[in-house]
Amino acid sequence: MALKNEVIVLKFGTTSVCDSDTLEIREDWIKTVAKDIKALQEKGNKVIVFSSGGLATGKKNLSKKGLDIGLMNSKKILGVLGLSELLSLIHISEP
Repeated sequence: MALKNEVIVLKFGTTSVCDSDTLEIREDWIKTVAKDIKALQEKGNKVIVFSSGGLATGKKNLSKKGLDIGLMNSKKILGVLGLSELLSLIHISEP
């Protein structure tokens, strides 16, 4: 059944967005999902995406840059840093 004119909500957890061992962002997977979302939108669907992967990505970025380990206890800071990186990848994935 082809979906048309539906509201589709997708939630991706950290283990979907990031490798569970290295916390590296799974860019190829994100690009594939972005293409699938675009196809759904082209059929007239509204797609809402949210993810908890921003926390893991933010944590990895802080540790990679050698920043204050105390910052890693702030979910708000980790979320902002990680989510901005994830969003930039989605933007890059658009043709």
